Formats: sequence, structure tokens, C-alpha cells
Amino acid sequence: MLSQLNQLTPPLEYLQVLGWKPVSITFKVFFVMIFVNLQLKINNGLESDFIKELNILLKETRSYEGCHSVYFIQNQDDPSNLEFCSKWDTKRHYEKYLQWRIDSGVMGEVANKYLDGKPIWRYFDLVSEF
Repeated sequence: MLSQLNQLTPPLEYLQVLGWKPVSITFKVFFVMIFVNLQLKINNGLESDFIKELNILLKETRSYEGCHSVYFIQNQDDPSNLEFCSKWDTKRHYEKYLQWRIDSGVMGEVANKYLDGKPIWRYFDLVSEF
């Protein structure tokens, strides 16, 4: 990005000819947050139990370093299809969180008890915000 900025900025000598005086420029660094989508298929008849258990666990998720928001959503046409949509500082923050959940045993317990198939993870960059 800095190289792109340099291409748009006239050379310092040109600005001095125009009578402009050099000033220091401060760049602000903005983190590009990522969105994580986790898709799950739950065993039929266990959706309510799964939701109750996850509502307890997700409070810890929301307070985990790097997590900005977590949405737990259920498909209206297929209640056994549940998804998480979450916003994180970086993919590394999410991966650290996920490893913590795996190491604690929660991921294995929940998967064995409720999942009907493999989870699907997808990672998204923000393109636009309105």
C-alpha cells in the first residue's frame, strides 16, 4: 500500500517549488478484520439441546481476545442446519481460539454428541460496509 501511496504523491522537490513546506506524516494502521462462518449439521431432534449448550459456551467465545461479535443462527427451512458467523481481529486470533476449544476437549465432546457430518469453515475478508 505504501508503494501505491508513493505513486500518487508528487516528489518532494516539486512541492517545494510550489512553496509547500515538508511536514511529517503519520499513518494510522487499521486492522483488517475477518469474518468466520462455521456451518454445522446437527442430529435430528437434538437441535434444542445443542442450542442450549452452545448458548452457555458462546459467552466465553465473545470475551476471547480478538473476538468482536458472534452470531449463532438457525436455518428456518432446516432446523438441523446451524451456523456461526463471527468477526475477529485476524485469522490467527480465531485459530488460537479454536485451538483452545480443541485442547479443552469441548470441540470433541460437542462433535461426538451432536454433529451429523463434518463442520465446514469459511473465512471472509470485508469488501464493503454500508
